[in-house]
Amino acid sequence: AVVSTQSTGIIGVMMSCLVPVILVGFISFIDSTVVLSQEFFVAFHWLLLANSAVNPVLYGIVNPFFRRAYIKLLRHIKQIIWTKWCGPVVKKCRRVTAPIRDQDLK
Repeated sequence: AVVSTQSTGIIGVMMSCLVPVILVGFISFIDSTVVLSQEFFVAFHWLLLANSAVNPVLYGIVNPFFRRAYIKLLRHIKQIIWTKWCGPVVKKCRRVTAPIRDQDLK
């Protein structure tokens, strides 16, 4: 049931991004007198771009191999960010501040 719900969601997202573009292309091919405004073409091309951006996320949700690869990639990125940007700041703060002892709180 979970797999069918996920696949239905994926198909729904892909169809909502692709069907308008396909319909406009088909209509303009059959009847060249139909003229659509530039805003429609821009919006439909943004839908195509959105489809390209959403596909890797959807594959990561559904496919366990993609999911493991994403988790591995995110951990690697987190490690890079931590060591490059956060690491020196934390080390510097640790050197400057002394640990709090029970005596200091009395």
